[in-house]
Amino acid sequence: MEGADSTNFMTELLLEAFGSDYFQHRPVLERALRLGRSAAAGGTDSNKSRPFIILFHSFQDKERVLRRSRDGVSFRGHNIRFFQDYSADLSQRQAAFHTVKAVLYKEGVQFSMLYPARLRVVSKDAVFEFIKGIPFSHLPYKERVQTHPGVCDFLCGGV
Repeated sequence: MEGADSTNFMTELLLEAFGSDYFQHRPVLERALRLGRSAAAGGTDSNKSRPFIILFHSFQDKERVLRRSRDGVSFRGHNIRFFQDYSADLSQRQAAFHTVKAVLYKEGVQFSMLYPARLRVVSKDAVFEFIKGIPFSHLPYKERVQTHPGVCDFLCGGV
């Protein structure tokens, strides 16, 4: 679909998907790289989506694409998504919250992740934010019990 020039393909995709009037100028990409192998090159599945990694020349263009893509973007009948690329270190710091987030979700507790790697937990009367290295159990007991009891048992070690 993209041919040999993935950078030009992605530039054209951005113009078609967002509309040429969305950008103040033609978006300039430093490079674009398609991950995985195509079915023609020995890949496993021709219907499986393969992500692109693109490097924008302009920070403003990148931010515009990320901001606009939150509303959903389609290209030739296919929904496409754009994600910020994070360093391996940041991804690991965010991944440290996966187990806790699963418990919070199961317990029906409202939570969200904040950049760069902070977990926000919302209870009836308070909002708590946690980062790796500052355990939940370091909060005063009075504040800990305001959250859902099952979550407190998990995060506080049964205190």
